[in-house]
Amino acid sequence: AGEDVWRGIAVLEESPVQHEFRVPCVEPFIDTAGFTAIVDEVAHAPIFLQAVRGGNVLRPDFFLKQGRALDADRMEALCAIGRQRGKDCRVR
Repeated sequence: AGEDVWRGIAVLEESPVQHEFRVPCVEPFIDTAGFTAIVDEVAHAPIFLQAVRGGNVLRPDFFLKQGRALDADRMEALCAIGRQRGKDCRVR
């Protein structure tokens, strides 16, 4: 994840405001290593793996060229990593 993601996580984690993290499940933006790093950084909020449906994105052309939404099994496998680390992690 980019530096902006890490700064955003830090700001939210320091905030007294209740929050949640939503991770859009699109390859190549999210993979096991990246998701694990996010899970390890988030301490006090639920984590939702956000399903992405074709056409329901800011840049639909991206899917035609390089992006690919993760399937339900892959999302559930990532969610299991979060749960194994003691996090409230769900697929949405």
